[in-house]
Amino acid sequence: MKVEIVSEKEEQAWDKMVKEHPFGSVFQTSCFKKVLAETFPQTKPYYLALVDQKGDMKGGMPIFLVRSWLTGTRLVSLPFAFYSDPLIQSKEEFERLFVTIMRIYKEEGASYLEIKVRDSTMLLRKIGSLTPVFYHKTYFLDLTEGLDNIWKKLHKDCIQRKIRRAKKNGITVRTATSEDDVLSFWRLLVKTRKRLGLPPQNCSYFENIWKYLTPLQLADFLIAEIGNEIIGGVNTFKFKNTVYLGYVASKTEYWPLGVDQALLWQAIQAGADGGYEVFDIGKTSPFANGLITYKKRWGGQELETPCFYYPSLKGVSSLNNERKLTYRITTFMWKRLPDPVLRMGGRFAYRHLG
Repeated sequence: MKVEIVSEKEEQAWDKMVKEHPFGSVFQTSCFKKVLAETFPQTKPYYLALVDQKGDMKGGMPIFLVRSWLTGTRLVSLPFAFYSDPLIQSKEEFERLFVTIMRIYKEEGASYLEIKVRDSTMLLRKIGSLTPVFYHKTYFLDLTEGLDNIWKKLHKDCIQRKIRRAKKNGITVRTATSEDDVLSFWRLLVKTRKRLGLPPQNCSYFENIWKYLTPLQLADFLIAEIGNEIIGGVNTFKFKNTVYLGYVASKTEYWPLGVDQALLWQAIQAGADGGYEVFDIGKTSPFANGLITYKKRWGGQELETPCFYYPSLKGVSSLNNERKLTYRITTFMWKRLPDPVLRMGGRFAYRHLG
């Protein structure tokens, strides 16, 4: 096989290959590429396809060049995606791709390569040139067990009772129907990220998800309301047999009424009703003990989701560690910025992250 850079006219063939590949996810599709390229102009996509002698795509790897005067220049598969496994089935296929990646790496002056994986861990551990970093884990539910069995595994006090309380207090959850709903969700997310000490994503990121992914049923936004008041929302991604939890946002004063639990339960029900088999609750730091406990109370099963680096872990990725003083100082700052400054700071931050 040879390696080719996928052109715009070949995107349909690329998407077909992603859907058929065992490591394919929504984050490797051409429409998610459009989301990233339009939201983050500091990035440059390279979608590398493994093409056989008949001209058919059999695998590949999407990477983005992220160029920043603050955090350096690197290649990432993929920025702002939870996972993006190389679409390979052997060590030899990755080595074929790696030759082209190294050419791009040198031509663009990148300082390191980062690969975020979920399913290809065993294959990439055979690659001697890559440095594995086992830090995050993800948690997932097996939707094939059926909703009744999933419900039985939910923590009776922290989850089941909160879901019942939300219903009793008139909290309803519906699917978003307009960009105004997405904007309302984003406004709540800005406040949620502030409480967590994290920079808020650009509004355009969610607008582009709405524009490119929701028409293809690759993403959803659910909105929680009491009466006519929007009090929470959740964003999910969907592909093949998996629903990926994206972002959850809500008004603090409605936490005791179970708004977050109602949103997540509705997303799980929608996934099961839609015939999906896995609900990925998301990646978590090993030091986020409260969040880990919460996900386990949903019955979440644990899975290692390492990142692989070449030549080693460096740059902005090396700062993603709650134990470091720089992380704690940054978190303290985000929590205390006024909202207008927070939004401006988020736009600045995401020009340099990924």
